[in-house]
Amino acid sequence: MRDSCWLALWFPELPLEVYQRAWGEERPLAIVEGGHVIACNAAARSAGVRVGGARLAALALCAELATRVRRPGVEQAALEWLAAWALRFSDQVSLEPPQGLVIEAGRSLQLFGGAEAFYQAVVKAGAALGYRLQLCMAPTPAGALLLAAWGCEEIIGDTAELRQRLAPLPPSVAGLSARALADCQRMGVRCIGDLLALPRSGLTERFGVTFVDALARLLGDKPDPRRPFEPPDHYHGELELPAEVQEAEALMVACRQLLAELCGLLQARRALVPALYWTWCHADGERTVLRLGSAKPEADMKHWLLLLRERLAGSPAPAPVREIVLDTDRFCSQSRTTGDLFSRQSPLLGAGLEADLQPGSSDGADLLDRLRARLGDDAVKTLVQVDDHRPERAWRWVDAQQPPDSRTARVPWPSQRKPSSESLLFADSASAERPLWLLQTPLRLRLRDGCLWLADPAASATLPALVRAQPLRFCGGRERIETGWWDRHPVARDYFRVQAASGERFWAYRSLSGDCTRGGCESGSADENRPGAPDLCWYLHGAFGF
Repeated sequence: MRDSCWLALWFPELPLEVYQRAWGEERPLAIVEGGHVIACNAAARSAGVRVGGARLAALALCAELATRVRRPGVEQAALEWLAAWALRFSDQVSLEPPQGLVIEAGRSLQLFGGAEAFYQAVVKAGAALGYRLQLCMAPTPAGALLLAAWGCEEIIGDTAELRQRLAPLPPSVAGLSARALADCQRMGVRCIGDLLALPRSGLTERFGVTFVDALARLLGDKPDPRRPFEPPDHYHGELELPAEVQEAEALMVACRQLLAELCGLLQARRALVPALYWTWCHADGERTVLRLGSAKPEADMKHWLLLLRERLAGSPAPAPVREIVLDTDRFCSQSRTTGDLFSRQSPLLGAGLEADLQPGSSDGADLLDRLRARLGDDAVKTLVQVDDHRPERAWRWVDAQQPPDSRTARVPWPSQRKPSSESLLFADSASAERPLWLLQTPLRLRLRDGCLWLADPAASATLPALVRAQPLRFCGGRERIETGWWDRHPVARDYFRVQAASGERFWAYRSLSGDCTRGGCESGSADENRPGAPDLCWYLHGAFGF
């Protein structure tokens, strides 16, 4: 059994690849630092550009060469994302800036089936990252990292083999200063093996305790603890485009890169995000911020790509985009729920129907997301119930993005006065039934021969089916609603369910004294509203169906 096993990942072209993932490999590209080329792609190398050359010389060799200044901040963000990706293989991943990671592999070997299987699993998964990767597995993290950076990609089983692999490497890879390297040259030390052959006391006197301790950690003679990487609780990504683009499809290709990084980080943290903030950076320095929200927090890349495509179809970028920035709020914890084992395996239901029948199906939320992405956030509202007995005040519009728990509003109860009579004094067992269609302005009715008739036929334009449905006969008990006395909008009504001969059902009420709404007796002008005959103030308020 291995006492210690570390896998080092080295990204030799990270300064170049943070640009090239959006540029592609066809266009010559070089990264410069201090006026010299530090990295270039294959197209640039084929044109004669070499690492270490001057920038002006490289431009003279290749007129189509694009040069970009190295961006350590973007490289660090990419390295952190790669560390978050590596957490799927081990619970301990350490950053080794500027271009390396170290994974503690010893506790994961049994899970993956051994060192070779673990190594190959990382190689296979890393091939899809879009970054060139060099791996080395060794008993010490420093040894694995040094060999990976040198290009030694293999599995080293013990410290004796590690010493053997390190021996032929030049002293410069051991982190010696220029002065120490000059001393090595004068001493005839040409490789690490020559250094290891010297007595430790002499090395300490010449190069210092720090170097000797580092050499001891490299060989496993001293412990080498590493600070574990902690994934961030939010995401920030930037992507510079090779040319200005405005077309939605071209933007989607670039945005996919950032979304892949975000979703990988969310997977590592088992987290979700409720909204994304896209920033289009234009050539003139202006910025366009696009908020893309979801009805429920999501970590699915396909879901966010679908919403982004819908939004870009309805609201394209106002000007050509030079750089794309993606930000999120703090991540939400992903709740762990147990699915229905048997419904998913039922042979009687198709796959699509099974998904529709799942409790808490996300189809409704997905539809809201797509509508909001296509039409805009302000164009999509949803209805919520309000804790009020008055039918016209028992609902209200809210923003579809409002959290579900805050959607139900409650009417504050008065603190000074008490009602003389509370609502719902009389109600039968079916009084809880409410019509789906509630008229904004109740229609006046007449009571004649025990049936209700429309008082003003011209008013039936708002409800055409009512004309052919007359007369309306009573088909249910009475429900009294008397409330709202504290907010100057009191209602006092007796509601009845009425039905036409063809079967349509409606909701009508008789306004009582004290109802000050528009349909109340006090505001009526017909003869039957004269004082002393309040029981003749009939109104149609809603329809159960046609």
